[in-house]
Amino acid sequence: MNAIWQSYINGLLVAAGLIMAIGAQNAFVLAQSLRREHHLPVAALCIVCDVLLVSLGVFGLAALLASSPLLLETTRWGGVVFLLWYGTLALRVLDLVVEDAALGEPLAGSETYLGAEVRFAVLNEAALHVDDVLTRRTHIAFEAADRGRRAVEDVARLMAAPLDWDEETLRYEVEHYLMRLDAESAAQAMLDDAAADAARAPVRDVRLEHERGNGAGPR
Repeated sequence: MNAIWQSYINGLLVAAGLIMAIGAQNAFVLAQSLRREHHLPVAALCIVCDVLLVSLGVFGLAALLASSPLLLETTRWGGVVFLLWYGTLALRVLDLVVEDAALGEPLAGSETYLGAEVRFAVLNEAALHVDDVLTRRTHIAFEAADRGRRAVEDVARLMAAPLDWDEETLRYEVEHYLMRLDAESAAQAMLDDAAADAARAPVRDVRLEHERGNGAGPR
């Protein structure tokens, strides 16, 4: 096997490994697609960015970095700073567990996530709805086999205190999320886009509902 084909196969395997893992970009694209919110422009933008980054690698970005010690060191230490900053977020989540040991308990049906991660999303990442946490701040909606049906009650109760939800608001958040899952399941069973849109349309994104002061939708 010549060097070109070896490089091609290696690149294909690496790309396949990267795309199969649900990272932040994949989670965002999946969320937009499931809700049918600007999903085609979002996917197109991600494709363009991926093509641009791959092209930079193919056409010699590594060689450019290697030819400039200053640029190479800047890139290296920029990566170090980013990883250190990212690591501090984990410590901030653990600080919440130190303050309240109950937040160290895993979520029902999504045991790889702690209650502290939900609380952190509310306090530091502007999460206002259970859909924000289950779909955008974590990957529970994609990773859990039940898409968060068991976790949604735990998530809502963890969000209730910092967002000052009453029981009515809490129940609305849980029920709206479950209705959204049912609508999306029905849409996925349809054979064409028009039928899928019709099945999904009755359950609007909770963020588009009439907002109340505490971030919940109407009753």
